[in-house]
Amino acid sequence: DLLVTAEAVQRFEDKYDPLQRVHVSPGRSARHEWEKMLQALLIRLFLHGLPETQAALVAECQEWFVAHAKNGAIPDESQIRRKLTPIWRALNQPQ
Repeated sequence: DLLVTAEAVQRFEDKYDPLQRVHVSPGRSARHEWEKMLQALLIRLFLHGLPETQAALVAECQEWFVAHAKNGAIPDESQIRRKLTPIWRALNQPQ
């Protein structure tokens, strides 16, 4: 048996992004409104600044998807976190 902690799995997902799509055909419509969510996120950051934690940022984006989902399908928390982790890290780097 092998025991892997949730923290170790999260670090692996953050580093290697195993569910990243390699190619999406140009005619296929996106399942989730990532671009619109990122626009809303930029406006939120401009108006209110960065939340205290990445978890709070992920929760806000998840709420955005709940409010704006076309067909009721929203990405899960880990998928949102994978998309936001590079942004969070870049915004928290010392200048």
